[in-house]
Amino acid sequence: ERLKSAAAAVSSSLVSQCGGCACNTAKVLACLGCDTAFCGSLGSNSVGQCFREGLFQYNLKDLTIQAEDVDTGEVLCLVTPDGERSFAYRTGVASDSLAAADLCEAIDHATKNGPIDLVYFDIYT
Repeated sequence: ERLKSAAAAVSSSLVSQCGGCACNTAKVLACLGCDTAFCGSLGSNSVGQCFREGLFQYNLKDLTIQAEDVDTGEVLCLVTPDGERSFAYRTGVASDSLAAADLCEAIDHATKNGPIDLVYFDIYT
């Protein structure tokens, strides 16, 4: 919420999207007609809820794990009129609340209707 407030103070245009490398890859695959799911950890705040709504909008299966009492991470991308970008990060829950057992459970859930053709892992530290 603080990042959005700061961006609104300096810009007339504000776009909020679910994203990140793995999520963006999943969104493109879904747009190409692939049956796609996303697994990651989200916090219990409004940012996490908006992220889930974004997954739904792109027809992605939501296999996210919700971490209680932790905020979802965010990235603020500021773009100047000439296209230069600057980023501000707030890591939030990130991957420190996602265990290997969570990934195994998500893959088991995703394979109930048949095998998976592709599993893509994105690791950011």
